[in-house]
Amino acid sequence: MAHQNKQARNKSHGATCSHCEEMSGNMDVLIANMENLKHLPHQLNNMQKQLACMTEEMQRLKLAMQNLETENKKLKQQNVHLENLVLNLGNQIKDLEQYSHRQNLEIQGVAMNDDQETPQELEMKVLSILQHVDGSVD
Repeated sequence: MAHQNKQARNKSHGATCSHCEEMSGNMDVLIANMENLKHLPHQLNNMQKQLACMTEEMQRLKLAMQNLETENKKLKQQNVHLENLVLNLGNQIKDLEQYSHRQNLEIQGVAMNDDQETPQELEMKVLSILQHVDGSVD
């Protein structure tokens, strides 16, 4: 029986040593984790600085975007105004061209020499043609 007690004590002591080794390993991991935690305040400080810079940059970009949106809106309004102005001017040009043609008479088949004929010569030519056609023009 004394032998059995000795064996039981040895087994118990072996379990204790195994438990001690496990505890020692856990302590090593805990110490390593604590070493890593020492750097945590510095890392947090750096992250806070980066976040502040990013927030500032985000605000700057938001403001720039708002300015661009405002400018874009103004430019669109100007563009609509200018398009309407161009349309109105185009209509005025058409009207002026139409009214200027009211006083013109085009006679087909008669050669026109703009560079050589004076207005008086052109008038004589037209009167001659009209007299020939109708005979009543003086």
